[in-house]
Amino acid sequence: NIIVERVAAPAVVFVRKRERVHELANWLREAGINNCYLEGEMVQGKRNEAYDEAQSILAQELPILPLASSLRLQAYRYDIKGLVLSPFGNASFAGVYREKQDEV
Repeated sequence: NIIVERVAAPAVVFVRKRERVHELANWLREAGINNCYLEGEMVQGKRNEAYDEAQSILAQELPILPLASSLRLQAYRYDIKGLVLSPFGNASFAGVYREKQDEV
């Protein structure tokens, strides 16, 4: 999937291949999005065990566990700035403003 909107919230993104991690990190950096990545040499069996353990910890410790997510399509004007979209479906309009355009 391609990241199509900037959300002012931390995110964890998983990719299938190590080469893709570097491509994605560079693409995000060029887009002005701060990022970091981790990569490893763990064999698939051990990786599966680690994921199972992480899932168990998350299930016990998370205050909220999203059960579903969907693609959200939203449109807004190109001259509207400061709009913060939450991954939980709401929007903060606290810092929203309309950029003044030079009249032609």
